[in-house]
Amino acid sequence: MSVLSTAAQLASAALALYALRRTPEVRRVTVSLRHPILWLPLHNKLSFYVQNQQWKKHFPREKWGNTLRVEEVRLGAHSAGEELVSLLTVPRHRRGMGALLWFHGGGHLAGSAAADQLYCARLAQELGVPVLNVEYRLAGQHPYPSDIDDGVQALRWLLQRAESLGVSPDNIAVAGASAGAGIAASVAQRAHDAHLPVAFQALVYPMLDDRTGFLDDAEHRGAFIWSARSNVRAWNRYLNGRAGAADLPEDTAPARRVSLAGLPATWIGCGTLDLFYPENRAYAERLVRAGVEVETHWVEGMYHGADGMLPTARASQDMWNSMVRAIRRGLHLHAETAPR
Repeated sequence: MSVLSTAAQLASAALALYALRRTPEVRRVTVSLRHPILWLPLHNKLSFYVQNQQWKKHFPREKWGNTLRVEEVRLGAHSAGEELVSLLTVPRHRRGMGALLWFHGGGHLAGSAAADQLYCARLAQELGVPVLNVEYRLAGQHPYPSDIDDGVQALRWLLQRAESLGVSPDNIAVAGASAGAGIAASVAQRAHDAHLPVAFQALVYPMLDDRTGFLDDAEHRGAFIWSARSNVRAWNRYLNGRAGAADLPEDTAPARRVSLAGLPATWIGCGTLDLFYPENRAYAERLVRAGVEVETHWVEGMYHGADGMLPTARASQDMWNSMVRAIRRGLHLHAETAPR
């Protein structure tokens, strides 16, 4: 038997053993969301590629035909002196005078507006309003509060150009997924303090609390895609090694803010196997106690990013539809589906 053949057999045996050990965790996942890579090592790194391919497969650019116009827009120079360039998608079939500001995920460290553009195109198509897909600075080179600053700058740009875009400045929503949802929440908080209008926020499994991951209280959450270890590492990169410190300012993370009164109506969606599920529930409950109108969508057996892994699964579609309906209500849009 050759050395290569022996090595291949050992690798296969090791992979089979790893998959066997993963099986109890995978069985906690709702059946329709059990993607094959959940049994593999490094599945969290593979997930970005898988999600991108899934969206290209199921929601290709050709699907939108001539119903959308996508352009690069310059939002002005940020604090480091470079131009902030983002993607604006404008539907030709308008459903109202609203607009949506979208922030991509990636743990503050990865991701891009381009990677989320098919998602934003679908949002623009179904909502019938312009969607500004923000290319914010990443924390590898630009830690806190750079991405929040970029988000507020994007909001100001949209407000300044509201009339030319056919948008009411009082009818703009902020939204995002994972770290992007956390940025959206921070932008909504900053906007409130600066008296900038934000009508609604839609938060898809938002990354809200830098203290999550330090305690062993996950209860099987965080086994897939985004773990407690990933979370602590990302927040430490974002906060220069000070994640979880007691003396950080309250605008460091959305969950640290003491008063949530006056924030816009909110939709939050998350799965029960997501590491962020407890912090998302806690934030929703605090918003309700502060008098904010809140709608939640909790999905039993869903892990972080599952809707990107399997976007056509029933659970993923239910979450999408819940979010879109909530944004429509929040922006007072027509209920009918935009032309396909």
